[in-house]
Amino acid sequence: MRLDKLLTRNRVIDLQSRDQKSVLAEMASLACEADRKLKHDRLLKALLARENTLTTAMGHGVAVPHARLPMKRRFILVVGRSAQGVVYDQFQDQPVHLFLMLIGAPKEKGFLRVLNALAEFGKDVDTVKRILHAESPEEAFKIITRTWGPSTARVATTHAALNRSLISHAVALGRQHYISSVLLFADALPSLDQASRLCADYDVIVVTRNKPEQYRNDRRVKDVIQISSGSGDRVGQLKLAMLLALTRGLIRRDERIVCIAGLPGSGLLDTLVLVDAAREYQMLFSPEEVPLPEDLRPEVLERVIGIAGSLASEGREGKPVGTIFVVGDTEAVLKLCRPMVINPFHGYREDDRNILDPFMEETVKEFSSIDGAFIIRGDGVIMTAGSYLLPNAPGQELPSGYGARHEAAAGITASTNAIAIVISESTRQVSVFRKGAMITALENKGQAAPNSVPR
Repeated sequence: MRLDKLLTRNRVIDLQSRDQKSVLAEMASLACEADRKLKHDRLLKALLARENTLTTAMGHGVAVPHARLPMKRRFILVVGRSAQGVVYDQFQDQPVHLFLMLIGAPKEKGFLRVLNALAEFGKDVDTVKRILHAESPEEAFKIITRTWGPSTARVATTHAALNRSLISHAVALGRQHYISSVLLFADALPSLDQASRLCADYDVIVVTRNKPEQYRNDRRVKDVIQISSGSGDRVGQLKLAMLLALTRGLIRRDERIVCIAGLPGSGLLDTLVLVDAAREYQMLFSPEEVPLPEDLRPEVLERVIGIAGSLASEGREGKPVGTIFVVGDTEAVLKLCRPMVINPFHGYREDDRNILDPFMEETVKEFSSIDGAFIIRGDGVIMTAGSYLLPNAPGQELPSGYGARHEAAAGITASTNAIAIVISESTRQVSVFRKGAMITALENKGQAAPNSVPR
């Protein structure tokens, strides 16, 4: 979904209000003008209730207030700028200058996807500054729509020639081996125009570390996979993309896949790999089973791996973090664990503790320093944190140097049908476990010294 299609010029304003309630009331008025079915009092109450549960201020001077209410439209976006800044949350010293308000219909399935896209946009510090420093709301609107719209950048002529050559080889390789799908790591390219020949001949699955919306509306693309921005390892990125494509059903287990990649932002494709999916992930699936545990949604697995990658790369308050996420087959998992601390998620509504909500990311990172594992239901609801795992079956033998977290992850996935994701505190490696075995490991930037061992 193109976010620029959800915004109109008259819903980008310079705010007059100076406190949280007044700001939300001012912006809610514009939303109600866009859809007469919305009632101002009810909308304001819903927005304030969300803030009282968990603030939507996300740092860098940005907040993304949101609510879901019955209305005729699917979504309404309102953008507000405050030159003076608003003290939006009593626990955060930094005032908020940019507000991205999203109102969605209750049954709109794409709500969390749009919300996540807005949150990612809010992390783009340079673009946020440009919007805030724009001379008028009209200029701010142009910056926003250009950013959310399709890319029009050009690459150097020499890079274009090399890209055409590699794509030609990829097309020839695909025909020789009867390949129907291609994984394209698109961050290397400013647009998909150079890959148009590839898109014409094959089902192209775009892999990106950036905002996926610019590709989802491209008819040349079969689907989009977003991987963690913390992933610095080319081989690890490929393995992760293959895993997510398999679990989503985008490729078959008996397929061979052509993968094309390049350094993000380089404008140059420099890697061409032919991968046998069955051989690569023979430990992940047996011939008769479905790719994921029956209760686990693919987007939940993607979200957890993304948060794990970000947490492994960034740490918490400058310090490395180690933890475990166990997702899927939750009923069986809960029988094989015990609490080490009081469950910090107890008593909250399920909608407010769903991992798919972008505002849960900071909460999860905050609790990642607690010893024990996060237990996450297949639909994304976080059941517990700080749980001690008590598997009743051992996992496969791990390579030398892997510690208690990895053994616990191997054991719980051998004892249940869950999937476990482990962050190593010492090496910042993210490992994925299924059926008692480590099926992939992703290195991250800023990792520990080579002689460190995972813990």
